[in-house]
Amino acid sequence: MKSYSEFMEYIKENVTDYLPERFESAEIAIRQVVKNNDVVLDGLLISSPDSNISPTIYLNPLYEQYKEEKDLDGIVSNIADTYIENIEPVVNRGFQEKLEEIGNYETVKDYIFPKLVNLEKNSIRLQDAPYTQREDLAITYNIKVTGDSHSMGSIMITNYLMEKYGVTPEELHVLAMENMERLSPSVCEPLENVMVEISASQLSEQEGISFEEAKEHVREMLPLGGTEIYCLSNESKLNGAVSIISENVQKMVAEQVGGDYYVLPSSVHELMIVPKSLGMNFGELEEMVSSVNAACVRDDEVLSNHVYQYDAKEHKFSRCVPERNLKKNLKLDLEPTVDVQEEKNTLQSELPEQSHEPMKHSGRIH
Repeated sequence: MKSYSEFMEYIKENVTDYLPERFESAEIAIRQVVKNNDVVLDGLLISSPDSNISPTIYLNPLYEQYKEEKDLDGIVSNIADTYIENIEPVVNRGFQEKLEEIGNYETVKDYIFPKLVNLEKNSIRLQDAPYTQREDLAITYNIKVTGDSHSMGSIMITNYLMEKYGVTPEELHVLAMENMERLSPSVCEPLENVMVEISASQLSEQEGISFEEAKEHVREMLPLGGTEIYCLSNESKLNGAVSIISENVQKMVAEQVGGDYYVLPSSVHELMIVPKSLGMNFGELEEMVSSVNAACVRDDEVLSNHVYQYDAKEHKFSRCVPERNLKKNLKLDLEPTVDVQEEKNTLQSELPEQSHEPMKHSGRIH
C-alpha cells in the first residue's frame, strides 16, 4: 500500500491518462486549502484548455477510500470523471465571467448568503473576513457563484472584498439573511422523514429503482411513528444550520413543535430540534452531540459540541449553560451539632432565590 505522499504523487502523474486528449498537456497541481474549522486539505487542481478555473478535488478522503478498497486506478478514474462532470458546467454557465465580476457589488449582492460556523475552530479563516457572532458561533458571508440542488460553489467574502463593496458587516448581515430564504428556503420536518429520504436514496441506487418506489419500500421496513424530533435545514441540505439564526425561522419552528425547544448541531448542514416538552436533559443531549461529532461527522463539517435553546415566550436563541451550583459555593457557618435534616432546612432558608432564565447574550459584529 502506498503512503499518503506516494498516493498523491501517483494521482498527479496518472490522472491525465483518464481525461480526454485535450487535457494531455494540462498542468496538474496539488495545493493545500484551509477549509471550515481551519481544516487543511490537499486539493487537486487540473488546468483546463477552455478556462483558467479549476474545480478542486480533495484527496484526503479519497486516501481513506483507497486504504479500504485498495483500488487506486479506480479512484484515479473516478477523479477524472468527477472533474469532467464539474468543469463542463463551470465553462458552460459562464462561471469565469461571474468570477471576474466578484468585485462588482451590484453584480453579486443578490447572491450573498450566510453560513454558520464554529467561532473558535475558525480563528484562522476569520482573521481576514467579516462575521457576526452569535453565542460561540459565527455567521460568515459568501457569494454563490455556481450550483444546483445537490452542490454549490461559493466564495467567502473577505475584508478586502467588503471594503471594495463599500458596505459594513451589519449591512452584509441584513442582506445575506434576506437572500437566504430566496436562494435556499428553510425546511423543518420530522426526523423520520429525513431518515426515509436518506435510506430511499441509497436503496434506489443499489436496486436501480425509482426514488419514490424506494421510499415506499423504506416506509414499510422502518418502524416509524411516535417521534417528535425534527430536522432543520434548507432545501438543498447544504449549509442549512444557519437557518436557525433567522428570527422568522425560530418562531416558525416554535409553532411547529409547540413551544420551547433545544437545538442540537448535527453539522453545518442541519440541526436537530428537540421540543423541551419531551423532558430530555440538556447535559445528556450535549454528551450525545459530542459523541456523534467525534464518531460520525467530518472534521470540516462539525458545527459545535454544545446544545442551544429557544425560548418561545422571550423569542430568544441562546446556548445552554449549566446552572451555577449555589449550594457548593455558599459559605456555611453551622454549629457542629446540627443534624442532617436541620442542615437541609438551614440551606434552604439561606439560599437566594434562583432564576432559571437563560443567560442573556448579545451578538457582536466583527
